[in-house]
Amino acid sequence: MSLFLAVKNDDILNRRGTADFLEGIRRDLFRRLRSLPPGDECRLLTGITQSLGAELAFEEAFDQAFP
Repeated sequence: MSLFLAVKNDDILNRRGTADFLEGIRRDLFRRLRSLPPGDECRLLTGITQSLGAELAFEEAFDQAFP
C-alpha cells in the first residue's frame, strides 16, 4: 500500500500534510529507539529500510504504469 500518493510535477515533500506525517514518523522512531534494548536498533532500522524499499518500488512501478 502506498504511503505517499503519486504526484506529477509537484514535490510531495513540500506539502504540509506530508511534512506533518513525516515529522510524526520521526518522533515515533526516536521514541522507539530510546525504548529498545541494547543491540535492537539495527533490527528496527533494517525493518524500516526494507519497508521504505518496498514503498519506493511500488511508487516506481506506479510511475511506470501511469506515465
